[in-house]
Amino acid sequence: MALLENGKIPGSGAASRMRPERRRRFLRAGGTIILVIWIITVLLWVKRLNTEPSSAKMPAPGVSAALSSPQTEWMEIYLKKDKIGYSERHVSPVGGGYLAREEMLLRLNLMGRVTSLKVLTQATLGADYTLRGFHFLMTSGAVRFTAKGNIEPEGIRVRIGEGKNSRDTLIPVSGPVTISAGLPGYLKGLGLELGRSLSFLIFDPSIMAQREVSVLVAAKEDLEIRGIRYSTLRLEGDFFGQKMNFWLDKDGGVLKEEGAMGLTLIRASEAAALGDMASAGGEDLYRLASVPVGKKLWKPERLVFLKLRAGGLESISEEMAAPDTGRQSLQGDTLLIEKEKVPEHDAYQAPYQAHDMREFLRPEFGVESDHPSIVKAARDIAGGLRSPLSISRKIMDWVYGYIEKMPVMSVPRALDVLEKKVGDCNEHAALAAALLRAAGIPARICVGLVYKDDAFYYHAWNEVYLGSWISMDAVANQMPADPTHIRLAQGGLDKQTSILGLIGKIRLEILDYGYD
Repeated sequence: MALLENGKIPGSGAASRMRPERRRRFLRAGGTIILVIWIITVLLWVKRLNTEPSSAKMPAPGVSAALSSPQTEWMEIYLKKDKIGYSERHVSPVGGGYLAREEMLLRLNLMGRVTSLKVLTQATLGADYTLRGFHFLMTSGAVRFTAKGNIEPEGIRVRIGEGKNSRDTLIPVSGPVTISAGLPGYLKGLGLELGRSLSFLIFDPSIMAQREVSVLVAAKEDLEIRGIRYSTLRLEGDFFGQKMNFWLDKDGGVLKEEGAMGLTLIRASEAAALGDMASAGGEDLYRLASVPVGKKLWKPERLVFLKLRAGGLESISEEMAAPDTGRQSLQGDTLLIEKEKVPEHDAYQAPYQAHDMREFLRPEFGVESDHPSIVKAARDIAGGLRSPLSISRKIMDWVYGYIEKMPVMSVPRALDVLEKKVGDCNEHAALAAALLRAAGIPARICVGLVYKDDAFYYHAWNEVYLGSWISMDAVANQMPADPTHIRLAQGGLDKQTSILGLIGKIRLEILDYGYD
């Protein structure tokens, strides 16, 4: 990756020279990865399903009846009435264990832009379907995310990325773990007796974390698919507060899945699965997940406060209060957001030296602030300044001008964004956080909602520590961010996914607002 063009960082000073297309489209760059991970999560069973307390806490599975020949399952994927993709799962017996392959293709409508996403997972599994190794690939156009790993005694040794942008990490696991491609066989090994509640661990390569999963074997039901009647077991769970149902055949294979937002998977033949999909990508995913308020706000960037009546936030009420910023307060169902004041004078000189902010200065998954390319870019942008306020503004301006703004369906990594120069709010937030930390300024990523027209859309931005936490939105080039930014969570992707169960549940009513 060439960081220097004619002696300058690519895009340096670009905020003032930005192409008009970039300016026009900045509000179209919403929280793609939050919505995409939601879909991938539902389709691949890779997150927490909270049901009744488990009667068998993370047992090691029994060995299922061995497969004597390869098995393949095809499914059609629907968003409400529109077919938006397909999935294929193939399992072959190999050397006393299994080789599993799972492929998924989605065509999604993101604010009128139809984008294709392909997810491929290959895994080697033991005879009990526990994970031994994996290779995960997510591609959308020229943007790709890769990760591969192997089980070691201490955890999962993972390499994220490719070539010079790759990074190795060890992810601890607390028991036997499987992956989505091996889940049907793993469940069968646990035993699917009616009324039994099962709890186990599954590894999610899209966020590089393990998740505890609990499912309840709820009922025996007959299910008809394309004129064929099946005897099934229905499993159910509460997916971050959202009900989900899964129908399994006698061999533990998935016949049908139903999730939130009208997502449904149905067993199909190969020809049917690969058949026609919605040419327009189905319903607009952003709009489908948005929170309407039915009221237009004039120039929201000029607001100094916003008061709303909020419902459906009980599960994250502590996070909503954001006590360390003083920006948000939640009393009962009344949410008040006030635009904070940026300090006039620096509270410290960069780099920040005290130990209380170590969490927000060190690198993490997707925020590779110690990589030489990121460190060099941060140094060149800062230009020898030590004022955290001045450096923060320069980094925000630079990221705003540097990234071409369009929806990107991939896992955001600062290194990839620096190289590809394209992305939505997630990519802006990841790169800004990495550059700020590399410059010695504590920074974190926030996810939540932001207002546009007559609704609130999922979005990501940053908070930067300048003696107090100050919001910063590199997509909108705002510091502080306007009060329509409602913070729901902060942290890496594993923390951000805590808000997924809120989709479709949040209710907002604008009560009052004021301008400067």
